Amino acid sequence: MPPSRVPSVSVFPVGAGPSGLTYDGKYIWTANSREATVTKVSRDGQVVGSYRVGTEPAGVAAGGGYIWVANRHDGTVTQLNPEGQHVRTVMVGKEPVDLVFWERAVWVANYGDGTLHKIGTDGRVLARFPVGTKPRSVTMGSGHLWVASQGDSTLVKVEREGRTAGSFRVYGSLSPRTFAEDSGPVSVVFDGDALWLAFPQIEGMARASEEGKSQGFYPVPGGPNALAFGAGSVWAASTSSGTVARFASKGIRVATIAVGKRPVALAYDGTSMWVANQLDDSVSRIDP
Repeated sequence: MPPSRVPSVSVFPVGAGPSGLTYDGKYIWTANSREATVTKVSRDGQVVGSYRVGTEPAGVAAGGGYIWVANRHDGTVTQLNPEGQHVRTVMVGKEPVDLVFWERAVWVANYGDGTLHKIGTDGRVLARFPVGTKPRSVTMGSGHLWVASQGDSTLVKVEREGRTAGSFRVYGSLSPRTFAEDSGPVSVVFDGDALWLAFPQIEGMARASEEGKSQGFYPVPGGPNALAFGAGSVWAASTSSGTVARFASKGIRVATIAVGKRPVALAYDGTSMWVANQLDDSVSRIDP
C-alpha cells in the first residue's frame, strides 16, 4: 500500500563529503571521504564523535561488535570498536569501495582490481576471490552474497565459503539498452524476494530473480546511485536531482522526497531512512 502521509525530512551536519552510511543497532555512522573520518550520529541527529580512519573512506559497515571502513585511496580497511577507537588497519585490494558483514566476516569489494576480500574479526585476511570488473556494491540476501560490478555489468552470487554460485549479465538482459563499458550497476539490494540494481546512466533500476532473470525495469528520475530496503519499500537516491524515490515492492513509485545535494548512500535504522548528502556535508533523516 502507498504511504498515507507525507514523510518528514530532518537534516543534520556531519563530516566533509559523506560517502557511506551504516546503522550499528544504536547509532548511524558516516564515512566522510573528504576528511578521512567517520562520524557517529545518534538517531536524533546529534553528533557523538568523529574518528580518524584512512584516506578517502568510501564505505562503512557494522558487524561482529566493530565498525569497518573501506579506505579507497589507501587500499585498506580500518577496524574500530563501538567507541570509535582504532583496533587495526587491514590491507585489502585496490580501491575498496563497499563492504558488508556476513557470516562472521567482513566482505570487501575492491573496485580497482575486481576482487572480493574476506576478513575475520581478528583482522586476518581469510580469502580473496575474483568477481566482476569494477565491483561497486555488495549486499547479502537469501543465504548468499551478491556483488554488482559496474565495469562488465555482472551480478555475482557468492556462497558462504566464497565459491561463486553464479554470474549473471544484468545490463542488456535487464535494461532496455545495450551494454556500454562502465554502464553497469552501481548498487544492489535484496528486498527479501528479489534483487534490485541501480543503473544511473539510463535513469532506472532493474529487478531480478536470484537466478538472474529479469523481472522488470523501472524509471528513476535523475538516475539512481544508491539503493536500500526498509519499511517494506525499495529506496533509490539520485545524485543529480537531490532526491530519494520510494518504491513499493512491485516497483510502483509512491513518493519522491527532496533531500540534500548529491545523495550517495542510504541506511535504514528500523524506523527512518538516512541519506548521505555528499556536497552538503550532511545527512537527511526521512521519517516515513
